[in-house]
Order: sequence, then C-alpha cells, then structure tokens
Amino acid sequence: MKNTVKALVFTGLSLALNAYGLGVSPMLVYFNSGNNVQDLTVSNADNVVEYAQITLRSLQSPGAENASVVTFQPGQSPQQFGLMVSPNKLAVGPGGSRKIRLVNLAPHPKTDRIYTITVMNINPATKVVGTVKGSAADMNLTYGYQVQVFVLPDHPLPIVSAQRQGEKITITNQGNSYISLRSGQVCDPHGYHCQSLPADLNYHVLYAGSTWSFSLPHPGQVRYFGVYAATQNMMVESN
Repeated sequence: MKNTVKALVFTGLSLALNAYGLGVSPMLVYFNSGNNVQDLTVSNADNVVEYAQITLRSLQSPGAENASVVTFQPGQSPQQFGLMVSPNKLAVGPGGSRKIRLVNLAPHPKTDRIYTITVMNINPATKVVGTVKGSAADMNLTYGYQVQVFVLPDHPLPIVSAQRQGEKITITNQGNSYISLRSGQVCDPHGYHCQSLPADLNYHVLYAGSTWSFSLPHPGQVRYFGVYAATQNMMVESN
C-alpha cells in the first residue's frame, strides 16, 4: 500500500523530519545594517540522493487585512524583488550538504522587508512506515521547510502597547520592526499568580504597523517576553 503525504515544516519544527532526509538551517534569517549576504545549509541524513526545489516569496503588508504574498517568478529581476536566492534547485548526496546563498540587493528599508523561502523535497524516496494486515505499508513523504527572512532597518525598534478591556486584549506595534511575543502569561490584576496562556496565544509574531486582538480565558493582566532584531528583548505587559 502506497500513499503520498505532504508536509510543510515551519520555524522550530525542523528536527522532526531531519532523520527522514533533508534538513535546513537556520530557519530564521536576519539581514542587519551592513550585512547583505547569508547562507542556508541543506543537509541530507538519508542514504540516497535527495533533491530540493527552492521558492522565494515576498510578504506584502504582513499582519494587515490586505496582506498578500508575491512569488518570485523565473525571468523576474532579482534587483526588483530585493533579494536573490541561488540556486533554485539542488541535489544533496547521502550524508552531504549544500549551501543556498541569499543576497540582499536593496538598501535597508525604513520598515522590515519580509520574505519566505520554501525548500521542498522532490522525487522523494519511498519510506517504509509499518504494516497493514500483514503487508508492508509505505508512503512517499513529500515535505518542505519554510524559512522566514527579515531585512531589517538600520535601527530596528518595535514600539509595542498592550491594552486590556475586560477579557479582550489588544496589542499594537507602532515601531519600524517586528517583535516575536513568546511565553505568554495571564496574571492577576497585581501581576502575581501567573499562568501560561493557551498554546494558540502563547506565541505570536507582531509585524511593524500591525495589531493583534484576542480574548482571554478569564480577566487578568497579560505578559509576554518579546524578542526583536534577532537578539534584543523587552517585556510587553498590559494594564
């Protein structure tokens, strides 16, 4: 019995599939001021040659209601797209690795320029996964990794405010760069007796100029550990 299963792996989940073949590192890429060249490493833990297709996309107005995604097309000018990714296909031998070169081709922006790079395996080898009624059951596992790329301003700084009205929380970023909100907690009105927020509220990327609103399980003060510009951090707390 053969089945085809497709999966796309996002930031933080890449280790789950590395043992099956291709792995990609890093899953987050930052272009700081004066830094215009980065590399991704595609590795192959399998005992057969693995092939990958690389697709570059630009996120337009991320986090806004009119957000859209533009895919880089063959023949399009990398200069106009602002980022060059090479190659767009590669083969990785057993136990080997290959590099994908990323080059920022445009001046650093006033607010973040954001891209995704999808590395998708093609012509995957068949993987035996178990038995069904005494017969071997296998599947063609087609999977990929989505790397997020941030081209940062010269002086990236999120300006974040969090307001609470009853059980509703509204968090706004009026700065020029994203902030990654992590380890969300809800506390009593005095900031004590904190509990972790549910998984869907525990992590969120708040892009420059965007707003995130949600309802709490119960009224309380919200607190997040925020990370921006790759290594900087701040606390974000509601009233």
